[in-house]
Amino acid sequence: MHFPCGIVREKGKAVQIVVQPWFSCFKRGIGDPVLFLIDTGSTISFLSEVDAKRFSLDYSTLKELPEENWVTGIGGKLPLYRITDECKLTFQTAGVQTQGKRDFRVETSDHFDVIKVKIADDKLREQILAGIPSILGMDVLCNFKFVATNNEAYLEG
Repeated sequence: MHFPCGIVREKGKAVQIVVQPWFSCFKRGIGDPVLFLIDTGSTISFLSEVDAKRFSLDYSTLKELPEENWVTGIGGKLPLYRITDECKLTFQTAGVQTQGKRDFRVETSDHFDVIKVKIADDKLREQILAGIPSILGMDVLCNFKFVATNNEAYLEG
């Protein structure tokens, strides 16, 4: 089965490949599509703070991970919090398949991580938040074959 990805091309920026599975965590009443940036250089997947706000996640109910587990990138380190309930990513094939139904694949995890930007300056914080997407990393991608060409990208599994 092929699960389509989007190719984002913006002038002056690197090409980005995104995928939008349904993210769900039933114990927390969460269920909605999330746009994830595919990042083969990231060992883990995580929700951005923007998506965490959209799901009304209360960080006080999440487990804060020790600093050695924080997300490290070009701009420094970001604290990482963990949803300790079972979470699912549901990927869907494009178009209509057999008998008018689409094919699905569900990736289940006993947890899912969430980042938080801790900056006191609200204006700067909002600018930074806008530039940090939810990430689909190798912890999930290793379960698929990832194909990307000039014209198409998809996960196969």
